[in-house]
Amino acid sequence: SDLTSNLTLYYSGSVGEGQTLTIDMNNKTALLSGLNVVGNVSGDWVALQPGNNRISYTTDNNDAESSTIKWQEVVG
Repeated sequence: SDLTSNLTLYYSGSVGEGQTLTIDMNNKTALLSGLNVVGNVSGDWVALQPGNNRISYTTDNNDAESSTIKWQEVVG
């Protein structure tokens, strides 16, 4: 969720041990260990605004060991 703009993107699938979920907000794609899972995505494709943005991440599974959120500036 982007708490700055009140937009939220949802993923409704499972991410197993050793798998990686990559969601590309700019290109509106979702890959689970290289497989297209964009059909499991709903809600808002969030675009961060210049300056500070408040981001929230939650999971239904309390067993999630770690998550990494990366931001990359897209120019042009």
